[in-house]
Amino acid sequence: MAVIPAGTNALDDNYPDLQPRAHVYLSSGATSLAVQSSLDTTRFADGFHTLTMVAYEGTSVRTQTRVQETVQFRNTTLSATFTAMSAATNGDVLFGVAANATNIAQIQLFSRGGCVAVASNQAAAELAAPAATLGVGLLPFYALVTDSEGHQYKTQTVWEQIPALQLSLVAPQTLSWPAISGRQYTIESATNLAGAWQEAGTLLATSAQAQWTIPAEPGAAAFYRVVVTP
Repeated sequence: MAVIPAGTNALDDNYPDLQPRAHVYLSSGATSLAVQSSLDTTRFADGFHTLTMVAYEGTSVRTQTRVQETVQFRNTTLSATFTAMSAATNGDVLFGVAANATNIAQIQLFSRGGCVAVASNQAAAELAAPAATLGVGLLPFYALVTDSEGHQYKTQTVWEQIPALQLSLVAPQTLSWPAISGRQYTIESATNLAGAWQEAGTLLATSAQAQWTIPAEPGAAAFYRVVVTP
């Protein structure tokens, strides 16, 4: 490797060159640019899609901007309705999907992370988004309907709130909640909701419903909550 200039050179030798100066920047080109592009919609499912166009001008990547547009592709007669329903008692969010055809092979419910529920050989179905799997927060959902001929229809995306884990008291001293087998949960307790929460125990779920026995502490009243252990 050649070093120019030769000899010993400190890393801060060119420090003055890095200081702010009265630079003048010049750029050239059109102030606007009209472009057109084509998209073969037959390669996609019918229904709703969000198209994003990204543009920037050449002086800096920081000038990048984007615009989104929701469009609807319509190449077949297949369509479906997608309705958010009341949450189930275990905290799952329920969705109703109904196709306008009878030869439906599959109905899939999608959210972040991919497909979360499936119904086969039904023209209408009620699908549950598992709260225990998805976690708490505002999440996007849509359904993809496929008929026996391979035609597909993608419904519009809706955003629904996944509530916190729903705890229930199944016995005087036992907490129960929907769980994922193999996942570990931390049980926290507090004597005052405005105070600090302390770890009361952990549990490795072995089924879709977890249960934890509250330690017997005569005369002690406490609040409990369950969180997924990272």
